This record gives sequence, C-alpha cells and structure tokens, in this order.
Amino acid sequence: MKQIFLRNLLLPFAFFFSLSLTTNAQTGFAYRDLNANGAKDAGEPGVSGIQVKSFQSSGAILGNATTAADGSYTLSPKCCCCGGGGQNVRVEFYIVTGVGCRPASSNDQAGYNGTLDGSSVKFVVGPASAQNFAVANINEYYINDPKVFIPIWGNGNPLGGGTRATDTAFVMFNYQNNGYAPTAPVHNVSYPNAPARVPLAKASQIGSCWGVAYSRFADRVFTSAVVKRQIGLGPLGSGGIYLINPNVTYNSPSGGDVTNFIDLDALGIATRTAGYTARGWGYGQINMTCGAGTPADNATFNPRVPFSAQVGSNTDRGLAANGGLSDDIAAFSQVGKVGIGDIELSEDGRYLFVTNLFDQRIYRIDLTKRYKPCCTYISRSAN
Repeated sequence: MKQIFLRNLLLPFAFFFSLSLTTNAQTGFAYRDLNANGAKDAGEPGVSGIQVKSFQSSGAILGNATTAADGSYTLSPKCCCCGGGGQNVRVEFYIVTGVGCRPASSNDQAGYNGTLDGSSVKFVVGPASAQNFAVANINEYYINDPKVFIPIWGNGNPLGGGTRATDTAFVMFNYQNNGYAPTAPVHNVSYPNAPARVPLAKASQIGSCWGVAYSRFADRVFTSAVVKRQIGLGPLGSGGIYLINPNVTYNSPSGGDVTNFIDLDALGIATRTAGYTARGWGYGQINMTCGAGTPADNATFNPRVPFSAQVGSNTDRGLAANGGLSDDIAAFSQVGKVGIGDIELSEDGRYLFVTNLFDQRIYRIDLTKRYKPCCTYISRSAN
C-alpha cells in the first residue's frame, strides 16, 4: 500500500519536472544567411553541428545543445527552476571546426547583420523561442562583376629574345564582358567589340602556364607552368609557379609585377627527368604510302612517339624566338605526364595545392602569411 502511494506521488512530480524543463527552454535555428539580412528566409538551409549554451547571470551553465541536421536546437535547463520566467539568460553560439562535415579551416562565421540574428550572443528573459543564429561564409559571396584571370598561349620560345618574348601571356577581364575580341577579324559592325583585356604578364615573364589561383587576402594571382607542344616554358621551367600582381599591367612603366615564386625542381621535387635527348622525326613520323592513283584516305600512319620524361630547354625543343611552327616531337607524349597540372588555394588563403603530373602527387605549400605569401614548408600526398 505504501509503495503504491509513493509511486503515484512520484509520477506527477516527474511529469511536472519534465514539463518545467521544457517550458523553461530556449529554442531556435542556426541557418545559412545567404542574403545577409539577418533573418531566416524561406529556402535558407539549416546548419548542423553548431554548439549552443545558455548561462545564468552568475555565469553558471544552464543548458548545452548542438544543432540538428535541420539546424534546430532546444536548450533545456539542468534544473526545473533554472531559466524560468523573469530570470536573465545568456545564450551563446559556437562554430566548431573540424567536426562532421565542417573542415578545420572553415570560414563560417557569425552573420553580417549583428542587430538581428548575426550575433553569436543573445540575452533573453526566461523561456524564449526563435532565438536564431545566422551563419555566413565569405566564400559564398561575390561581387556583381568579378575579374577573370586566364593565361594566353603562343608558339615559340619566349626566352629567345625575339618577338615572342613580348607577346601577352596572362590577362584579366570582367566576367560580364561581351562582344567580339578587339583583335578579331572583320565581323558584323552592328555587334560591338568587347572591352580590351588587361595584360598582366608577357611571355618572357611566365612562358606557358595553365593553373590559376587567386588570393583575395594578398590580392595576388598564382599561375603554374604547363608542358604544351610548340609553346615554350618560362624562366622557371616545367616546375615553375609565378605570382602576379593584378593591379599592374606589363606595359606600364614598371613593366608589370611578376615574381618567380617557386621552382619545384630546384627544391628537389622533380616535375621531369633531368637531361635531354634530342628527338628527330624518327620519333612520331607519319608515313603516307600513296602510290599512283591511290586515294589519300588510304594512307597509313605511324604516329609513334615513345614517352620521355626529359623536358629540354626551349632551344632544345626547336622553338623559334620569333614564333611560328616547330616539330617539338617529345612533347607529343609528354602532355599530361610531366610538369604541373592544376593548382588551388585553400579557402583561408594559407595553403597552395599543386598537382605534380610527373610523380602523380598533390603537394601542399604552406604560404604562412596569407596577406604576403611566402613558401615555408611543402608536404605531399601519398601516391
């Protein structure tokens, strides 16, 4: 009889305790504030993994929660009377990196409109709903008409002192530019020319390049060498990475602002095999056997080019200083197998990732100072 009475007494108390924890709770969402207005709008996704804590005015912790997959959270106090009506409660949000799908270098931060949901600290009285937290990421925003950077190729040896040396090798233009290129042949005059491209580097400064990465922190552009048939490499060879200042054109009085940033081969990271063996037309010869009256489409071809990882100088490759066509036989089989592939910069501007086609590895270059990049340490991936 006493046991039954005690159980009946505890059941409503447990219900009251559970109800008190719920009614004294703070609830809300962490969400990605895509339009930076500090309010949760339709279509803005929730952000999971955000830690939320509540505190009494004394500094004692009331509750602790982590946002769910949809960004929701509920902060239930640890005691039934804590955080109740009339009590001041401080709610704090923490963006934890290196957890779940959020990388250790995540650029997530509190939203830009701190007067609404952009603040990571909120003060409420007692239980409160809609205590939301706006999350922003600088990489998800761009200016209306961003700049585009791209290398330009031309046949010949840019280091030979001829006309090829002064050809444009790297340009900048606005993304929304449209129209014909100013140097295009005769066309319909009713359609205007596009604005002229801004030349940033000439061929003698960077040679043949492919990979491009822009650092918004340093306002500089990285570009990397590429082995391409009939197009000569720059002063750093097949392992070269150059740093370009987009604010200075190469035809300005200063002659542009291009820095020889890193030569991987000089650092012992081979992008090719040392030395060079000349390759004549015995390699890659195209044999056409067209007898009298034999249609040309019956010709037989023997495009045999044995692979060699030796990348010679532009002169070794037979590239002319004034441009024009050349044999450059070895390059037939070297494209995509030697030199550098693409490059990318980490979101925080700290690391430059480089693809080495020769050893088929990715290298991470620690730039140390993202506002003034310099090479301090290089690590590599496994095969």
